[in-house]
Amino acid sequence: PCTAQVACLCLVMFRARLLFALLLPTLSARSRDVGRFVSEVCIDDPSSDECPLENNLRATALQDDRDVLRSSSVKALRELILDCGMSAQDCFEKPALIARASEALRKRREGSCLPQRKLGARRRSSRTSGFSNGSTSKPTSGRSSMRLSGTRSRRTTKNKNTPASSSKLSTLRLPLLPQSEAALGTATTRRLRELIVFYGSTHADCSEKSEVLRRARELLGKTKPLPAPGPIRRQGRVAHVLRPKQVTPGQALPLLLVFHGAGRTEQSVQHSVLQFSKLSSRSRIIIAVPMSLDSTWDLMSVVKQGRSSGDTAFVAHVIDCIRRDYNVDTRRIAAMGFSDGGSYAITLAVNNPGVIQAAMPWSAGYFQHDPSLAPSSSPRPHILHGHGMADDHFDFHKVAIPMRQHLRNSGHEVKAHNVKAAGHGTPAEFPQDAIKWWLALAPRRTDP
Repeated sequence: PCTAQVACLCLVMFRARLLFALLLPTLSARSRDVGRFVSEVCIDDPSSDECPLENNLRATALQDDRDVLRSSSVKALRELILDCGMSAQDCFEKPALIARASEALRKRREGSCLPQRKLGARRRSSRTSGFSNGSTSKPTSGRSSMRLSGTRSRRTTKNKNTPASSSKLSTLRLPLLPQSEAALGTATTRRLRELIVFYGSTHADCSEKSEVLRRARELLGKTKPLPAPGPIRRQGRVAHVLRPKQVTPGQALPLLLVFHGAGRTEQSVQHSVLQFSKLSSRSRIIIAVPMSLDSTWDLMSVVKQGRSSGDTAFVAHVIDCIRRDYNVDTRRIAAMGFSDGGSYAITLAVNNPGVIQAAMPWSAGYFQHDPSLAPSSSPRPHILHGHGMADDHFDFHKVAIPMRQHLRNSGHEVKAHNVKAAGHGTPAEFPQDAIKWWLALAPRRTDP
């Protein structure tokens, strides 16, 4: 009896194993279909209740990617982006590189990256110098401005490093209205009429230039209104104006322009406004904090595409408004900027030496200079060049040192401000130290 029971049990087990082997392919296919359905539901509707596990896994993987990317060097992020056949030429700040690198990782997982062989020409061209010859310093492309910190410069057979033409950089001039006695004497009738309208008056009853000039002088001689601090708006652009709490009528105050870096947000600008409002009262100066229309200043579009600089025209409008409303010491107008804003501050200063007395950039990556835009007799602006020696975005030795030499070769007085342990971010003490250095300079002799 025992032998018969064992034989029956063995037969049942054999039949069960055979049935499982026959059904296994069908079950596996069904499991794949269910998994594919869940994935499709998650892609179409990530909030669906069908895929909580999928959402958790995806969120965990995304967070892990971001943690790894944040700890990666700028050079490694660029390599990751380029290896996927994507461009990093519009990524001037590390957060922008991290976002682009995250997209590259996603494309790599999907198998949608461009073939590696298409990147050879890009990488060979990426080693060209970001500095132009003479006194001009500019990247030949947006990506080359970042390559300054990661590759060795060398000349190419095609002279791509020649200065940009005057027709391009001419829009970087600040077209200020004639608000000084010296400027009134040389202004055209059209500019005088623009000044009268700007002050809210009319020139309809002025038939001769002498009458227009007299009306303009009357307007300039009126007492300044000294309005409370507030924003200046024009064509979608905004600039925040800060002044000391107590302003003495008739007392002329220096003016400081502060330019943000690439990737600005409303929160970052508000933080700058709060920081510089304290410096305004402490240093007894007027401070303007303009915002670019796009995520960064339109400097590269001026150079690469020959577009007119709307940001520069707005900066000129801001200066005109402040000079109309407040008593400004026009011999003391300075520009300060951080990262891409530092590049913009230097560029405005060297191309407008009759307006800007000093530039105080931190971690600037390049600058544009056309010597023909200003007469040789114009005083060169002083430059306090700040840079972190641990900067992983614009390498100190490959970017800061050559840039200072280019500026000195073009006749500018450059004072180095190095912070050994600082990276690309601006040290908290730099704005205050820079303002003290600027106010200690002798005022320029002429008004713009």
